[in-house]
Amino acid sequence: MLHPIPLSSIIFGIRDKTKEEIPLDQLPESVKQSIAKHHKGAVIAKAYK
Repeated sequence: MLHPIPLSSIIFGIRDKTKEEIPLDQLPESVKQSIAKHHKGAVIAKAYK
């Protein structure tokens, strides 16, 4: 089974483009849904703290 893109890659990709962290609730709904499919909420919350 292939492992999805690591959450850190998603976050760093966003950070690289904007030069700052985007709060999870400001991400587009489609992005939130795709992250939620592959990652637990706790992982997302932890990564953003």
